[in-house]
Amino acid sequence: MISSLTRTALHALTCTMVCGCATHTTAVDAMMILPQSATTLEVGKNQLFIMAEAIDTPSPAFPQVDLSTMENLTVCARFIVTEDGSVKDVERIEESPGCNRVSDDNGEPFMLEVQNALQKWTYFSAAICEFDISEDECQGQQAKIRPLAIRLAYRFDFSMKNGRRRVSVSRGE
Repeated sequence: MISSLTRTALHALTCTMVCGCATHTTAVDAMMILPQSATTLEVGKNQLFIMAEAIDTPSPAFPQVDLSTMENLTVCARFIVTEDGSVKDVERIEESPGCNRVSDDNGEPFMLEVQNALQKWTYFSAAICEFDISEDECQGQQAKIRPLAIRLAYRFDFSMKNGRRRVSVSRGE
């Protein structure tokens, strides 16, 4: 089932998005990032925001590039998790701290791999739950839940260390 945030966390949603951290697979780490232009969601007194929860997030492949000139590269992308939990409108982010410009020929293969991976990601969608008396009403089959599309952002760090390729994934917005 989708985990819920407390109402206090809802008002501080921006802060909670910056804090999450999880490990997906060997050599792939994840934590949130928050672009400077991120917006927050205001919820009513009798509403509870339920954050989107990842179901499947395959890592991007390390592109076939000339590794003799390989340096660390960070690619950032934002996308929308729709009401049905699919991903759409993937676009690169270059204006956020820690995000490299990837418009050159060397960076473009990395962005393409990020886009390909994100198109395969799936989620339990975010939602707003309406309750009359208590947030406890948001549990169970009688919950009044309205799916909600939200925008998320991730940072993908591609690096070479001791001849090994590494892709780290950081999440945000």
